Amino acid sequence: MCISVLSLTKTLSLTEVIATGKAHGATPQDIFGCLYFYLSEQMLKFKRQLTKLKVTFRFSDIDCHELAQDFQSMNAQPSPSSQTQTYLSGTPTKFDRIDVSNTVDDTYVGFEQTLKDWGPLLNGRNPSSTLLSYSMNWVWSEPDGKPDEDRDAIRSMTEQLIREKRA
Repeated sequence: MCISVLSLTKTLSLTEVIATGKAHGATPQDIFGCLYFYLSEQMLKFKRQLTKLKVTFRFSDIDCHELAQDFQSMNAQPSPSSQTQTYLSGTPTKFDRIDVSNTVDDTYVGFEQTLKDWGPLLNGRNPSSTLLSYSMNWVWSEPDGKPDEDRDAIRSMTEQLIREKRA
């Protein structure tokens, strides 16, 4: 999928996961069982919240570069082509969050083209509007991008996580 306008973030608390599992009869030693119940409850909460919101999901098999151009043409002219009108009917043309996945990879669309395509579709009235991406293939294309081959880097990162009490 090229575009996602929903992003959820919540810090996972192991204490909360275990407490939820215990409430459903799982033992603290059964961490996967506890996690199952915790995630099930989170999904139910999300489902209940979603029913209170006006949210539309649209799926398309259109190339993401072409899709971005279609959105931009909707912004530029009041009545887009009939093909564009069909699959984008009722869709907003400015977004607070756009998830472009790994289109920024050079082996796909590339960083510069992705910014050109999707950047103009961010909601300029919201200073927090964000283009979300990740580079799935960067680690393989960069000469020093493989931290698993650098024992000193792994040791340094592990020590930092321990100092910050995150490991």
